[in-house]
Amino acid sequence: MSVITGQILPSSGLSSSIGPMSRITVQLLDVSLMDAPSTTLAEQVVFVGPEPVSFPIPFSLTYDANRVTPSMWYSIAARVTEQTEVVEEDKDQDKLTWISTTRYSVLTHDSPSDNIDVEIDPISYS
Repeated sequence: MSVITGQILPSSGLSSSIGPMSRITVQLLDVSLMDAPSTTLAEQVVFVGPEPVSFPIPFSLTYDANRVTPSMWYSIAARVTEQTEVVEEDKDQDKLTWISTTRYSVLTHDSPSDNIDVEIDPISYS
């Protein structure tokens, strides 16, 4: 097994934090096929408790290096959802609050494999 490490940062130098009761999801994706969904090779989920979490937020993804092919393309993606309300008994409704909007290539084609800075953008709902 191999590991990719990095940190989640707010885009455009925003100095903010992740709200309480949020879920931060970071994924290593195979994005080689244009007209097909990406394949998740690794995922880390961090649950934020009752207090906000300040940036930068470190991540560490453990993946099987045997699943990486040098000719393929891989990237890191991140998203943050916030628990908003209970819609039905025992079912939570989550609201997307931050997401990475840039491709962060890793592992192949001279891309980095460690210390990856992933910027996320806040989602605004009008």
